[in-house]
Amino acid sequence: MDELYDLAVMHDFFVDRIVFVKSFKGFASQVLEKARSGGGSIHGVKQLEKVGGNAVNLARWASFFGLRTLLVTHSDMQHISFLKMATKGVTMLVKDIEPGYTVALESDRNVMVSDAGGAGSFGPDLLTEEDWREIQKASMLCLMNWSANKFGTELLFEARRRYRGRIFFDPADFRDRIESYVHLIRAAASDRLVNWYSFNEYEAKVTGKVLGIKCGIRKLCLLLAKRLSGRVDIHTSSISITSEGDDVSFNVHRKLRERVRTGAGDIWNAASIYSEFKGYGAVERLAFSDNIAATYVTSNSEDEARKKIKLFLKHS
Repeated sequence: MDELYDLAVMHDFFVDRIVFVKSFKGFASQVLEKARSGGGSIHGVKQLEKVGGNAVNLARWASFFGLRTLLVTHSDMQHISFLKMATKGVTMLVKDIEPGYTVALESDRNVMVSDAGGAGSFGPDLLTEEDWREIQKASMLCLMNWSANKFGTELLFEARRRYRGRIFFDPADFRDRIESYVHLIRAAASDRLVNWYSFNEYEAKVTGKVLGIKCGIRKLCLLLAKRLSGRVDIHTSSISITSEGDDVSFNVHRKLRERVRTGAGDIWNAASIYSEFKGYGAVERLAFSDNIAATYVTSNSEDEARKKIKLFLKHS
């Protein structure tokens, strides 16, 4: 069967409300003071509503980079137009269950308060034979935000059973599901479920702990790749590292004055996957992804980031 897509991506769609606060401590004090005085509004807090979800973000940035992208996701009728407006150029298979909702508090860190909604119940039973035939037309399948989905493990096993190509996996923040993650990652190591993992520093260290690996971040990347029998990427605030189990490549990047963090990991992944399709070497891929993510987090808005990234792509 001829490949129609470079990648297929599933599954999560969230409606994101980003709230910009000067400091968490000051904002928390304002909330408590307002509550003690009987409730009411805190004025002058800049906010932004946008489509979100790791899968949706990855799919639309991959399409922005020029990759032929299939998004397998979910939405109710109330939000389908919102989703379609943000994903022009992306082919979609949309299941009729509600999106998730996130309030992302942005300051010197970002803290997200989420209601998983339909993203928490996206099991393999939602996908038809016709859906899988369409997914098979992609040369890579990306499974995102396992942590939000109580059927995420079943979805991954079914994907491995049905899909013949490379599987890319980013679990997202699994702190609330450690026991389930232990089961998943041990199964992934023994059954070779995934070809390419993407972790942040916390996820990598916990994965190492589960597999009995405790060492520095670079060696950790190498040993994880060996144990998981696949490529492992680790991206942190100061260094990005990759290994396929034989050696380690890395790129060190400078500390930035970040204006927005929500979605930064997704655009890093999209840039990394784009680099793979372009045939970049390991160090070149990491450097490119770091530069793209840096442009995103230091921009005042997504529109500004897109303009800057277009210029970067034109001259890179």
